Amino acid sequence: MPPLLDPVLHVTLRIALALLLLSAARHKLAAPAAFRDAIADYRLVPGWATTATAAALVAAELGIGAALLVPVPVPGLGAAAGLATGALLALYTGAIAVNLRRGRRGMDCGCAGPGARRELDSGLVVRNVILIGTAALCALSVPVRPWIWLDTATVAGGVAVSGLLYAAIDRALTTGAGLRAMRGDA
Repeated sequence: MPPLLDPVLHVTLRIALALLLLSAARHKLAAPAAFRDAIADYRLVPGWATTATAAALVAAELGIGAALLVPVPVPGLGAAAGLATGALLALYTGAIAVNLRRGRRGMDCGCAGPGARRELDSGLVVRNVILIGTAALCALSVPVRPWIWLDTATVAGGVAVSGLLYAAIDRALTTGAGLRAMRGDA
């Protein structure tokens, strides 16, 4: 199969997703009790499994985030890390979708970090579907070509823009949910 993705875009997406996962894990490690409570509130695992589930999710975020950052072309690692990222995000998206279907919009998603409350809404599902697609791109084959200084600058700029775009979308989702709650549309 011919390579489908330029190495610069591939590296940019991998670093951006790695930073997202590692940041999410950091938030959860900073407030483990709050994250366990969020897991319990989803009502998808039995109470006795909540602590283990929370620990497994944080470990997955750390492990996958680290795998995305491996710079050497380990055969299959890029594809596996991309697919694992997509699978983890699909798991989170499914949990959100199930609870939205149950009519549980007012609960905290557990994804915004300590001290920040993010209520479930369909915007989180859309955001995660976009991230799953991004993760799928990381599983595509990449051609081998010489790396030049401009590639490094492009990756740095791409990661910065990705982070700013994610923050802007995140803020828009939070603001939109807050406005709907104030109007009584939630």
